[in-house]
Amino acid sequence: GRLDFTSQHLDVNRLMPSAGGDTIAQDTIPTELTVVDIPERTDLVFHVHTGKVKYGNMEARHVAGDILVKDKKVILKNISLDAMNGKLKMKGEYDTDKPGEPRIALTMDMQNIGIPEAYKSLVTVRKLAPFASGLHGRVSSKLNYSGILDQHMMPVLHTVNGYGKLQSDEVTVVSAGVFEKIKGLLKLNPRYTNTFKDLNLSFNIEDGVVHVKPFHTKVGNIDMTISGEQGLDQSVQYVYKIMIPRKDIGVETDNMISGLYQKAAREGLDLKPSETITLTALITGTVTNPKVKLDLANQVKLGVVTVKKAVKETVEKEVKKKVQQVQKEVDQEKEQLKKEAGEKADHFLAEAKKTYQKTLQKTKEERDNIYKKADKIERETSGTIMHKLQAKAQAKAMRKGADIAYGKAVKLADEQYKKAVKKAGEIRNSWKNL
Repeated sequence: GRLDFTSQHLDVNRLMPSAGGDTIAQDTIPTELTVVDIPERTDLVFHVHTGKVKYGNMEARHVAGDILVKDKKVILKNISLDAMNGKLKMKGEYDTDKPGEPRIALTMDMQNIGIPEAYKSLVTVRKLAPFASGLHGRVSSKLNYSGILDQHMMPVLHTVNGYGKLQSDEVTVVSAGVFEKIKGLLKLNPRYTNTFKDLNLSFNIEDGVVHVKPFHTKVGNIDMTISGEQGLDQSVQYVYKIMIPRKDIGVETDNMISGLYQKAAREGLDLKPSETITLTALITGTVTNPKVKLDLANQVKLGVVTVKKAVKETVEKEVKKKVQQVQKEVDQEKEQLKKEAGEKADHFLAEAKKTYQKTLQKTKEERDNIYKKADKIERETSGTIMHKLQAKAQAKAMRKGADIAYGKAVKLADEQYKKAVKKAGEIRNSWKNL
């Protein structure tokens, strides 16, 4: 059969019986629903068009679409409505073909839904996303999901699978949570904005676990890339990669990061501290009781790499300067030999040999001096384990740079000396032509 239902105002709460047989209060709905089996040999089309519908705490307008009852299923077809200050479209089915294990599959498209209104109106939001009670703003979302329902018509969490997207221009956090704890650890100003801008995230639901793909958002001057997973049992495991202006962090965190640059300055390395701090926040625990741990390892690693690079550049600059000096001396000697001919060939070779030995000796002394500085850094550095590890890494980089410079200088000196020997032979044999 077919039933066309039209109404200007439908209050479902007045039609639903309470446990005592009376109609229930208009602002409540039954908390203990039970499985409804769809009868066999039924083929109905229920076409709905209403102006206003009230169900529990939710009030919807312009509800339209078809509900089909067929093959032990209730099928929602092209249902649309205005609710929660936004628009909602859905389709899907409720399947009772397997006794005692009803299944549900839904596709939902929500546009500009008010978060506070969704939390107030939808029991599922309150149970599966309790953190929504602390959010203000509007979201648009597309969601496909399926799963099994229990005897109280609630999802059996480990059977839920699906995927979706969620978008919002702006969401404001109005109660304590993950971001409040991050602010506390970084000692940010309490008045620092709690508004997340331009949210656009995708997620998959696999066996009751929501996997959130990395997405970018901005909170005030803070850039964040967030990814991780959340169980429908409210357990969470997220990673926040944070880039924050140094001027916005607290004194304690800033002092920790400054230590590395101060050590480099004591060694004569002119390094400018980064104006942007990179760190990672690890989020565990539950939605209602998150645990936040800041990981500064990336920032420290970045500092160590900067020190290594600076040490290498400093050593290479000195080597280049010495090479240029040696080359100049060799060129001058060559000109002198051309004038003095073969009798001065031996003298040139002796002078070249002196230069060679002097260069090797001086390069060795420079390498030894850098080694001594590195040993001193390791020996005299005190403080936390982090400070000692930083000092050890810096010393290691200095020794490595010194070895590289020494090897290059030796190789270059050998080459120059060989050239001098060859040239001396040429001068000795060509003096007759001078």
